[in-house]
Amino acid sequence: VSVNAFLAKALVYAVRRVPMANAIITDEAIKIHAKINLGIAISKAGMTEYDSALVVGVLHDVGALGVVELDLRMRQLIDRVRAGNATTEDLSGSTITMSSTAGIGPPGLVSTPILNQPNVALVGPSTPIDRPMVIDGEVVVRTVMPMSFTFDHRALDGEPAARFMSALNDALSQ
Repeated sequence: VSVNAFLAKALVYAVRRVPMANAIITDEAIKIHAKINLGIAISKAGMTEYDSALVVGVLHDVGALGVVELDLRMRQLIDRVRAGNATTEDLSGSTITMSSTAGIGPPGLVSTPILNQPNVALVGPSTPIDRPMVIDGEVVVRTVMPMSFTFDHRALDGEPAARFMSALNDALSQ
């Protein structure tokens, strides 16, 4: 099971604690969704660096899926997008997005991904890195995963954004 499947499951946990992170902005209002449709940024190689693409595939209703099923569906979605066989449903309806730089950037890279509008939130995990930490008064080495969180201030401000990231951290730590 991939790390991304565990990240997706942790994201579900965090959304359930801060539902505003699972919203979209329309012309009329901010709409909070009951189901979590996870947009996943998928790189699609071109013939040159100038014609490569980043496509957002969507896993629908991820809150109802276990980690193994999440992993399987994520891999299938990525394969369809990269092969050019994605359906309209595969490419629409996201309510929150994950855009990972893990594996493509150096360990510890922190980035600021751009929102996938109309979503109000985007989580950007990066490549894990070993860091010294103080645990129970002792300096120990722990693997940490830098994360960015981009959010639309029209729907979410600092306090719920911090609660969301705290819940995400709690889920991943456990």
